[in-house]
Amino acid sequence: MTVAQQRNSLSPFPFPCTVVEFASGGLGLIPKQADAKIPREGITWNCTTWLDIASCYRTCGRRWRASRR
Repeated sequence: MTVAQQRNSLSPFPFPCTVVEFASGGLGLIPKQADAKIPREGITWNCTTWLDIASCYRTCGRRWRASRR
């Protein structure tokens, strides 16, 4: 079973998902698996990374505070 089939089997409306899947595949909007490339430098720490970490800490703090009430 492919990923698309699994996704469609879990969806309450499988037919529209299938139509979108075939339409976008037919138009060439879905990249081929061979086109995926892993960057040589690996994981980089940029501004977005630090904002994500700060957001995680903020969310954890808010959940902890809400659970203490």
